[in-house]
Amino acid sequence: MRKIVDLNTNWSFHFGEIKKPNFLAKKSYAFGGLTEPLGDEEGELLPLGAGGKHFLNLISGGHPEIGLHNLAGTEFIDSLNQEWKNVNLPDDWKKRELYKNDPSILMQGSKPDGIAYYRHTFKLPDNLVENKKYILHFDGIMGSSDLWFNGAYLGHNDSGYVSIDLDVSDIIRFAKDGVNVILVRNDTTTGSEGWWYEGAGIYKKVWLEVTDLAYIERDSFFLRTLTLDNKKAQVQVEFCVYNEKDKSINVQPRLSINNKEFFFDQVDIAAHQKSNFVRKINIYNPYAWSPEHPYLYSVKLTVLDDELTKEVGLKTVAYDTNGFILNGELYQLHGVCEHQDFGGIGVALNQDIIDYKIKTLKKMGVNALRSSHHFASQELLDACDRLGIILMDENRLLETTPWRLADLRKMVKKSRSHVSIAFWSIANEEVVGNTNYAIRSVKRHYLTRRG
Repeated sequence: MRKIVDLNTNWSFHFGEIKKPNFLAKKSYAFGGLTEPLGDEEGELLPLGAGGKHFLNLISGGHPEIGLHNLAGTEFIDSLNQEWKNVNLPDDWKKRELYKNDPSILMQGSKPDGIAYYRHTFKLPDNLVENKKYILHFDGIMGSSDLWFNGAYLGHNDSGYVSIDLDVSDIIRFAKDGVNVILVRNDTTTGSEGWWYEGAGIYKKVWLEVTDLAYIERDSFFLRTLTLDNKKAQVQVEFCVYNEKDKSINVQPRLSINNKEFFFDQVDIAAHQKSNFVRKINIYNPYAWSPEHPYLYSVKLTVLDDELTKEVGLKTVAYDTNGFILNGELYQLHGVCEHQDFGGIGVALNQDIIDYKIKTLKKMGVNALRSSHHFASQELLDACDRLGIILMDENRLLETTPWRLADLRKMVKKSRSHVSIAFWSIANEEVVGNTNYAIRSVKRHYLTRRG
């Protein structure tokens, strides 16, 4: 069964630069310092084989600690000093900084940029063992970020509006090995994506996802309405099942929609291969989703020991010269553009504050919202589905650099099954707009989104 380990409590936070761990090392998992267990924490700095001990002694005249330091700049730290403070996530560290009277930072809330570190240790439960898949999820880190895990460098991320999903299956430490260590360096001095207050730090949730080696790839799941009238809706459901086991498996996926079950064809999936599933399903006497009646169906997909649950809605949209058509009828939109900020209380996201904003907008007569100017958060997508808001999900920056296109592809897949989405937006007020240069980029973004 899929399990979630919550990693949002008891983080250590340090404002300001410290000695940044290296990105490259001559030997694996040897960065030490803040990236691995400290002297007062449970677990070895790193596992050392007999050959490793001999090598360290050889290069250091019999002093293995000196050998580690020479190899990877490894530091040996007994405990965190008093500059580290305890925080829970989500967290916006800019909220705690003093305002500064500087016109150059007026658009970012008059809060100066800076560098900060987050560190967290956690021990796996005894029942989580090898031969599982372990994915570390950061739903959003505002500012450029670098991440280390158990003495290794995991990678870099720039956009605060894109989730980070990292497979740590082979480097995670199990209960008998002591604690796991996450270190995040967060830097807002590298630039910002918005001209509003964006905050800083790990401002969305963090969790560890544990699945069997045969599993449903979550972001591959896509349910869309093909046709819809009062008597019948036809939907298409597609998803992908991965088999990372060393042997073939036989699967027959089972889908339930409001407890009515549908079966897919039985398929053999070879070792270390995947299989795509697609099926059209009829739903009789359907409830159509709209802002006035935001009805959601409960969906559960089961494949072997893995389950995926979602809340989905049924709707059709179209556009012509007369306007916007929802569920076959002209529908007038009363929309707003909303930045992801909250009037001085920071941007640390939780569902309650998003729900409050959506409910307030609905009282004002709003039925449509544009996520200005970035990918919609999971909290916003869920609120718009549940409370009834038609959503334009935006990718503001038009760049066709590899990492921007990868971010676009990733976030479209994560959000496309949300019934509230009726529009996708590419770019906003770009200075290269209305040029041939921009046209090329728009075409590439469109093809990327469709793919």
